[in-house]
Amino acid sequence: MSTAMPPVMRFRKNIDLKPDTKQTLSLQAVQNGMNLKSYIELMLDHLADMEEDRVLAMLSNIPEAQIALSGEELTAFECELKSW
Repeated sequence: MSTAMPPVMRFRKNIDLKPDTKQTLSLQAVQNGMNLKSYIELMLDHLADMEEDRVLAMLSNIPEAQIALSGEELTAFECELKSW
């Protein structure tokens, strides 16, 4: 029985880096045994995770954020997410 995970959706985006930024990130990547592309991807993933945690912590202090969505609201929200 296979328990393989479905592939993770990826998005490609070209970015422009200042030469000093590229040099600094390249050195950090080498120190971590990675290439520059993989290092930048890892750092962006960590940054996104930290921001998500911060937002969730902030929302946990807002009473309105604790109210569950109705079935209709949930369906509308899921449809909106799919359109992104």
